[in-house]
Amino acid sequence: MAVQEQAAATPPSYLKLGQRVQRAVNTPRARLSQSIILERQPEESIEDWEAMLDELGTHGNVTITRFDDGSVGLRWNVAESAA
Repeated sequence: MAVQEQAAATPPSYLKLGQRVQRAVNTPRARLSQSIILERQPEESIEDWEAMLDELGTHGNVTITRFDDGSVGLRWNVAESAA
């Protein structure tokens, strides 16, 4: 029941952003390099973008690098997440 309540409280725009990030992370190139560069799309709210980055920052195996152009680099270490 709590999962349904949380999903209902999560804005659809945030879920779409999360799905986009998940697709990017699951590409063969990203899986091999364990990194991606993302840019916020015009239809994505700044609030959703920042919330997503904050959430990703809570994972100890993810490093976020913010670039001057507004894009971000995500790098992760699968070995650390398994430990």
